[in-house]
Amino acid sequence: MLTLILLSFLLLISKPILAIPPTTESATISLPTPTEIPPTPAPTLSPYQQAKKDYLNQQQEYSQAYLKYTEKKETHTKYGTITTEKEKMEWTKKAIISRNTLLQKYILALKTKLSEYSDNNPTNTKKNQIELEKWISWLKEQNIIVDSLSNLDDLSQNGQNFQSKYNSIQKEIYTSIVQNQCNNYEQILNELKNLATKIQNSDQIETEGQNWTSDVFIKMDIARDNLNTALKKTEQKQYGNKFNNFYPQSKKELSKTNQYSLEIFSNLKSIITKFYQTQ
Repeated sequence: MLTLILLSFLLLISKPILAIPPTTESATISLPTPTEIPPTPAPTLSPYQQAKKDYLNQQQEYSQAYLKYTEKKETHTKYGTITTEKEKMEWTKKAIISRNTLLQKYILALKTKLSEYSDNNPTNTKKNQIELEKWISWLKEQNIIVDSLSNLDDLSQNGQNFQSKYNSIQKEIYTSIVQNQCNNYEQILNELKNLATKIQNSDQIETEGQNWTSDVFIKMDIARDNLNTALKKTEQKQYGNKFNNFYPQSKKELSKTNQYSLEIFSNLKSIITKFYQTQ
């Protein structure tokens, strides 16, 4: 039974196996004509996959809008006519709106991603999602405002307003990324804890092997301490106009948890291999 659990966990964390190529015998099988083959239904995307797809599509739209804005800006700088000013104004607005929409879709994808392992920390995760939703609403409001502006000075003022908020947006984005990764590692540690408990209580594992699990539980506690430290780093205050990026510090703690998780899994595998006894 324990070997089956271990195998299942290995399959969970391993990469997908490549498809086996067809044998030469399959080449002799008569194939249906194209008209006989039923259409393949489009795969149903998960909410996160759809949100990610929407974000990537918007990324292309923003790139095109920004290039067009750059072109119109250079043309106006060169000629300085009423017409070129009007075109610059038009594409400045389109680029800003496209940028805000891109950021909206990124935040929505992140908010959706947070739901995947939210059960491991529902309170903090819900708090992050609420904050992300606030910024989505703010960006939508900004697009309405930008669309109503009629001169470049107002657009410049709007840009300064955006910049003053962007540090707060980045803070919430990185905080949510760290939270999502912590939720993911909590899921892994819970699976490892369940496996360790089964080993500890199994009649098929020698007593010495069961005693070895004590070290595993200690490592789990340390790994969770690293997760708490990673989250603590997200609480750093932001001062001035430059964003104080805490993510590299949080990522370092997350890497420690990852290393402990791998060690724990290796230890459990060794216990089963060394001390498993058939009945």
